[in-house]
Amino acid sequence: MMKIFLKKLLYRLQIHLKLKRMKHYLFLVLFVLVSFSQIGCSENKLDDNDLEILLQLNNAHEINNSKISDTADIKIQFLKVIEYSICPADVNCVWAGRAIIELKINNDSIVKIALLDNEIPNKITFQNYEIELLDVIPINENEYTIKLKITS
Repeated sequence: MMKIFLKKLLYRLQIHLKLKRMKHYLFLVLFVLVSFSQIGCSENKLDDNDLEILLQLNNAHEINNSKISDTADIKIQFLKVIEYSICPADVNCVWAGRAIIELKINNDSIVKIALLDNEIPNKITFQNYEIELLDVIPINENEYTIKLKITS
């Protein structure tokens, strides 16, 4: 009788120890997942000198980094989409595609900037500003919104 009792007790103790170990592993996995998610989120933070803007076709945005003057340092206008062939997210494509747009800066400089292109850069420098194209968002067939990151 005592032998059966000891076997049952030993069996319960083994199960208890396995569950305890599993809790430790689960805690470790959760800790690692949370840590990596925090690292991923911190990459998207903007510095104090960064500005993200959304521009619709033919709209402009004025940027003033000076605390002394109210006049704009630069004015960026989204002129047109030259090419938009980016593969939709829910489709398997052979080629990722690309997006090429045209911007007008300060009413005189017209520049091309692109996403996923080897020849045309996705960022340019104008005066003391770096202008980076982050996204081209199709609204419908002829309407687009762009997302720019401006760093001074």
